[in-house]
Amino acid sequence: MLNYFNYISKKRATLNWLEKVLLTIFIVTCFLTLFGKTQMLSEIEAISKWHLFAFSFSLATCLLSIYKINNPLSKINQKTVIYYISIIITDFSCILALHGLLQAMEVVPCSRYFIITGTFENPVGLVASLCASIPFIVYSIRKAKFLPLKYSNISILLIVVICISISGSRTAILTMGVIGIIIIHQLRKIRFSKKSIILFATGLIILTGGLYFLRKDSADGRLLVWKCSWDMFMDKPFAGHGIGGFQANYMNYQAIYFENHPDSKYSRLSDNVNYPFNEYLGLLINYGLVGCLIVFSVFLVLWNLCKWNRCDETQTATLCLTSIGLLALFSYPLSYIFIWCMLLLSISIILFFANNTITLQVLRWKKLLYSLGVVLSTVILLYSGTKLFVQYSWGQVAKASLKEQTASTFAKYKDLFPLLKDNKYFLYNYAVELNYGKRYKESIQIAQLCEKLWADYNLQLLLGDNYNQLKRYKEAEKHIMLAANMCPTRFIPLYELFKIYKNTNNKEKSIRMAKTILKKPIKINSLQVQYIIADIKLYLSLKD
Repeated sequence: MLNYFNYISKKRATLNWLEKVLLTIFIVTCFLTLFGKTQMLSEIEAISKWHLFAFSFSLATCLLSIYKINNPLSKINQKTVIYYISIIITDFSCILALHGLLQAMEVVPCSRYFIITGTFENPVGLVASLCASIPFIVYSIRKAKFLPLKYSNISILLIVVICISISGSRTAILTMGVIGIIIIHQLRKIRFSKKSIILFATGLIILTGGLYFLRKDSADGRLLVWKCSWDMFMDKPFAGHGIGGFQANYMNYQAIYFENHPDSKYSRLSDNVNYPFNEYLGLLINYGLVGCLIVFSVFLVLWNLCKWNRCDETQTATLCLTSIGLLALFSYPLSYIFIWCMLLLSISIILFFANNTITLQVLRWKKLLYSLGVVLSTVILLYSGTKLFVQYSWGQVAKASLKEQTASTFAKYKDLFPLLKDNKYFLYNYAVELNYGKRYKESIQIAQLCEKLWADYNLQLLLGDNYNQLKRYKEAEKHIMLAANMCPTRFIPLYELFKIYKNTNNKEKSIRMAKTILKKPIKINSLQVQYIIADIKLYLSLKD
């Protein structure tokens, strides 16, 4: 943040109080969405960040609307504010990229599954944030009049490019390359001929193919997800499955696919999936063709506004939207709050510079629109503030129960239930606590509510365990078999089925399942898998 504070100290007089407040809110929001960490469960932390983002955005909207109502003739110095914002984004990108590079050098700890993740759980959040920031970093370089600041920002851009390159994210590398070509085209004012466009398209196809073979298994896994996702879309093409429809249904579709294709080549690539790896496909699944048409209409309007008000600022915003749009083809950038922050920032910039195209009739309604903005943002402020308090209460209960589960634990969960009964993560957490406390019937009731919102491998295992503990073996077998079909690579469901057959003295099925487990290819040779195989071998040796 050194760039920002150095610049703002020299230009303090150019900002009014509203501009300073808006920039401060932006800094706090970026910091918390990129670096904010708590000691709560990851699910609670993620949901709390979303409510915090809604709180910050609605607060900024409310303040801006009130200011414009009271000062209708005053104007915000848009270009100055955008320059400050670009400096803030540049500095945060530098910290984020350096953190990733330190992880790559094994100076800072990282997930055992990835080379670098930054402050996120996997590389997607890191590279998506950096790719979306590149247009603003370039903008800060172009607008910097102080040479040391310009060179500093160029160095940051290089650090960001290196971090993305070593992340191994094919989507991010492809996005960075396309955005780089567009930026060079804009800076050099190069006119592309038909021949050069054809060459560029051919090169892009070759690059995409090369990136596919770089990590073929991962790419094939996405093909499976897209295949099952397309089946979901075809079942409800017009209105979609509704909000959260993908997570509520996808794993059931994957289970049906593997039940019908037990020898599929995709079975070894299967996993517990929460994202469609394509935001456009996710949009179609959740909201259907109708929702997709509305969203694309909005972006078509924004595109036209940008064309009619072409300047460095709107081009930067368009590049940021393009970057997010490219990432959305093969990944899930909209699962990260910072990307939403960049998305709304870019849309706001385009709208702020659209004053020249707004008719006089619309301008007459400005005061009413600002008043409506105050009302709506106040409602969102109250809602998100309440939700933040509830999430905090849940976090405290969950954290305390990890140390010691007492009678008051269940009483507190029961009190929170009416406020969080539509939250799948809360319901799952509550059901797990009840299972751990040997309240199996209550755990089943809560897990069944969760099942309506979330088709999940672990949830099916939980339901299976609850029924198993109650000696309701038929129901237990049904749920564990569903978990086995959801993720055919996993050993645990098969081992649980083996134990059910063993406990019910079904010798034929238990031996058959034991042999199936031994023949199963091992994807990750964990201690748990080694224990399962050892136990199965012991069982079969005793039977012989």
